[in-house]
Amino acid sequence: MSDRFPAKIEIGGPTPKRLRDPLIRMIAAEHGSLNGSDKPKASTELIRRALRKGQFLCLYDDQAPSGQFYKLEAFLLKHKIHFNRHSDGYCEHDAQWVFYRGADQPLVMPSDQTAGILLYRESAAEILDDQRIDDQTKVAELRHLVYPPQLTELEPIRFV
Repeated sequence: MSDRFPAKIEIGGPTPKRLRDPLIRMIAAEHGSLNGSDKPKASTELIRRALRKGQFLCLYDDQAPSGQFYKLEAFLLKHKIHFNRHSDGYCEHDAQWVFYRGADQPLVMPSDQTAGILLYRESAAEILDDQRIDDQTKVAELRHLVYPPQLTELEPIRFV
């Protein structure tokens, strides 16, 4: 059995209309709550109401297995639906952000318990210590490390 700890997932971006009902069912099956961990569990009706607001959907689960939404995330990846997921750290699991914008693989970044994005010192040191590249290239590589291209704003969900 996996450890269970808090996670939230935000779903947005362009989504095929044909996936509206399967997405609603998938979200409801996660047994999380919308817009706050102390709210009632997300029913299909609550999810439909939230979708009418034209924002991104935010699902919380204080007891997510390994801090993830396994089936929902697999569905989102399969259908290239955009999302952000934050998982708290617990025991040997570090806190993390996962960003997905329809590319082949999601971007996974370490986080702290306040949902801030962290960088590994070793990654920056590797760039800074590389004697084969000039300072301008080092700055560009550090900028890419801090602001990866996959890290774009999540748009409200819109069915197309």
